Amino acid sequence: MLQYQSYLNLEDDEALRKQWVFKCPLHALWLEPLFENFSDARIIVCHRNMKNAIPSLASLLTTCQSMFEGNKFIRLDLIGNNVLNFMSFCAAKIEGSQSNESISSATCHVRYDDLEKDPINTIKTIYKRFGLRFTAEYEQNLVEHIKYDLSERDKRSNGGVLHNYSLETFSLSEEDIDTMFGAYHKKYLSDEIY
Repeated sequence: MLQYQSYLNLEDDEALRKQWVFKCPLHALWLEPLFENFSDARIIVCHRNMKNAIPSLASLLTTCQSMFEGNKFIRLDLIGNNVLNFMSFCAAKIEGSQSNESISSATCHVRYDDLEKDPINTIKTIYKRFGLRFTAEYEQNLVEHIKYDLSERDKRSNGGVLHNYSLETFSLSEEDIDTMFGAYHKKYLSDEIY
């Protein structure tokens, strides 16, 4: 729909050739249909330690639920358990999709920690993986954006933590995560695949 609208609304041929970039972990659930319709798609799978990812998502869902229902009806333990199972399902879908050669060859795996600690070199790795040209101008744009983003985050947090969450808040433990995601962490967070 977005591509169709762009053809209707944009007159500049150059604008029509630009790449779409979508950030949505839910795409992991439908990679096969995505590739059936967009065979030239490229997927970046950003792997994060589930001990951080799960309570982060649970915290986001708690905030969203509280806006609509108020805190009185929120069951943090239920949210935690639902997110744990959902993330397990997503990880299995990503793993399963890698047996499809067209999807696997169009996928670049990166670690969230690498993106956070060294964003420019991580993005260079992505560009190299997909055979894209990484220009000096683009690198300068990244440098400026990162500097601006860090400044804005610092302002919003007043030098503190921007978003607080923990496994315990959602009645989860590190052992729960290790049990369910031990193999995932070993495969995607170790240095072996990078």
